[in-house]
Amino acid sequence: MKKLLVITMAIMVALAFTAPAFAAGEAPGPSVTVHARILMDFGWDSKSKEKTSNKHEDVTSSFANIPDHSYFRVKFTSADKTVGGHVEMGLGNYYADNRNVELRYAYGWWKVGNCVLKAGQMDTPYGVAAFAPKQYLGWGQPYRKLFLLGYGYAYSGRLPQIAFDWDSGNFGFTVALVQPMAQDEYQAYVDTFMPTGSATDAYNTFPRVDFGVRFKAGGFSTYPSLFWAKYEVQYPAGISGMDDSYDALAFQIPVKFTTGAFTAKAQFHWQKNVWKDVSLYNQTAPVLVNGAVKDGTNMGGMITVEYKIGALTPMAGFGIEKSEHDAWTHANGYKDDGYTMTSYFFALPYEVAKNFTIHPEFSYFNYGDSPKTGQDNGNEWMLGVEFRFIF
Repeated sequence: MKKLLVITMAIMVALAFTAPAFAAGEAPGPSVTVHARILMDFGWDSKSKEKTSNKHEDVTSSFANIPDHSYFRVKFTSADKTVGGHVEMGLGNYYADNRNVELRYAYGWWKVGNCVLKAGQMDTPYGVAAFAPKQYLGWGQPYRKLFLLGYGYAYSGRLPQIAFDWDSGNFGFTVALVQPMAQDEYQAYVDTFMPTGSATDAYNTFPRVDFGVRFKAGGFSTYPSLFWAKYEVQYPAGISGMDDSYDALAFQIPVKFTTGAFTAKAQFHWQKNVWKDVSLYNQTAPVLVNGAVKDGTNMGGMITVEYKIGALTPMAGFGIEKSEHDAWTHANGYKDDGYTMTSYFFALPYEVAKNFTIHPEFSYFNYGDSPKTGQDNGNEWMLGVEFRFIF
């Protein structure tokens, strides 16, 4: 599979460089552009004893890896600017024996007036990266760290979908029909309650529905968004008295403000049962208790500030996330029904050249207290630098 992906990328490169020759003598012609982002993380990752396997002493380890949001990208636009496409492969190498090539984007678009129809794999309206904090270090580590994901920032990721955009002036919106992501996991979970030899069928009568509204005025921009999905289960014959569906629901408000050299970003979100539909939120998975679905919810937010001073841009950010679950009750032996995690980071990106930036960063993550035992879940910090080559 990886060999096929590499061959496909090579063909795209060849087409990108031969396209101008094909278009010689024609005006205007279609355009093909090639882009790449090469990232390299180097630093130290320290976990308190609660996060280690030995549970006795803190462990600090160095790391050097290529996180898999490095990419190779090809974009196509037709001569009349009404049709286009975007294909992007992620490239990573965490360790010598863990090389990774994965599909990030593969979609086409068709534009008519103020409207754009898109189909393929792309970002959903929920959690667009334009509002993400620039916490960059650690995506290649076992406890993945990027954008304060799961610690105050929510991002749904790139999923197969059909999306409709409409924009006019400072205002726009997107509605999308998205592939729900939790069917297989939910079916496997429910099957653990079934008699030996029997199995369930998890399904979605309707696709996940995402909706977002864009607004921009001067240096201010925002993109409130939400999504809803319903997961259903067909039980084997003779099974009764168990809930056969649950809803996943999420809402967020991100904002960004820029004036001169200063930029501030913030996001607030509330989510229910989103686990596989939003990156790094597995703690919100629904739980069956005596056949009844118990909901997992979380809410959080983050704020970041940055100030550009020539080639240097000092920045800092803070995030907080509170998770609760209806199944974490005193009757089940838990000390609490929820827990809170916090994080912060400081970074000093320096633009060495137009296509090359070094990004020194310190980040800290507090995992809160265990809702089951009430004991400290531990903490983690990272110190290092990301080398960023963008072409």
